[in-house]
Amino acid sequence: MRKVFHFDSLPDPYVADAAVVCCFDYRISTAVRKFVRRQGIERPDMIIVAGGAKTLASPRNPFEQDFILEQVRMSIRLHRTDACW
Repeated sequence: MRKVFHFDSLPDPYVADAAVVCCFDYRISTAVRKFVRRQGIERPDMIIVAGGAKTLASPRNPFEQDFILEQVRMSIRLHRTDACW
């Protein structure tokens, strides 16, 4: 098999520092990255959806909120995340 990337993934289980709910609007991506870094979050699980946290707080329908909450639960379950932003 041909190697595509010049690096290997670490064999250790991945542990996330935080689950970060964010809007998918590219215009705020730099600000979000800087905010996350300034909070000392080195390994975020980024949950990127239209509206971000606004969709979680004021969903247009129950499915939207359930979807985001399930993503946060998966971050906690799979990556042992203990903080949510």
